[in-house]
Amino acid sequence: MSSHRKVQQQIRVFTDLHDVLDAMRNVALLEIGKLTHAQEHGRLLLEALDKAAQLAAAYQPSAVPAKDSKRLYVVLGSERGFCGDFNARVLARWEAVLTATPDVDYIVVGQALADKLDGSRKPLAVLPGALTAEELDSVLLDVVHRVAAWQSVDADALAVSVLSNDSDGPAAAPILPFVWPRSEKSAPAPSLLLAPAVFVRHFTDYYVDAKIHDAFATSLLAENRARLQHITAAQGRLDERLGDLRRRLRRLRREEITEEVETILVAAEATKV
Repeated sequence: MSSHRKVQQQIRVFTDLHDVLDAMRNVALLEIGKLTHAQEHGRLLLEALDKAAQLAAAYQPSAVPAKDSKRLYVVLGSERGFCGDFNARVLARWEAVLTATPDVDYIVVGQALADKLDGSRKPLAVLPGALTAEELDSVLLDVVHRVAAWQSVDADALAVSVLSNDSDGPAAAPILPFVWPRSEKSAPAPSLLLAPAVFVRHFTDYYVDAKIHDAFATSLLAENRARLQHITAAQGRLDERLGDLRRRLRRLRREEITEEVETILVAAEATKV
């Protein structure tokens, strides 16, 4: 195969790869739009729940959870790669948590993150992560079932935290036991249509569900933003490579034309003789 054809083949391969990255970029942009919109509504919901909890201060339980409760971490990574250092940052934060508090259990959500574990301490489970915003609810349901199974084994297994990534970097947020938001200002207790115990139970479930959903949505949003940044950088490198190849192709074509012209001239001189 001539050098000219080899360069043409390379250009076709890189062009196809660029098209694939374009498709991935569009998907990431679509998910960022959906998740940004959903996150705005989720934050408004949490703010409303905080205000409701503060108004219902008279009905809030006063018992303080034991500090020596056994803790479970749900470590959120990505299900697929090509998102820069997203999983590496989560893993580094998780290793720091393990160093500070080695006696904890953990569940990993996201196969790409699980593949980076060193294997010295295996998680209780590795669960598939969400690829799109529409898959968040099914992933959350799977996680809740695993947490419930963990709590059913040990009476001291009460505390649950989610370690996830966002625009500010990876951090661990406590989810259980639920700590009621309290207001510094005292206010008269509102009238309830439910018995206080029933209200507290249902409100706690609703608040915890909103809190953990926000953590998962924030992580998926940060993942897609990292993927978009990684794809943009990769496309920039591809554009540079394609530019080099096209310049080389034009140079080779000029050289081939020059050789053809010289061959024709030589043949013409030979004919005169």
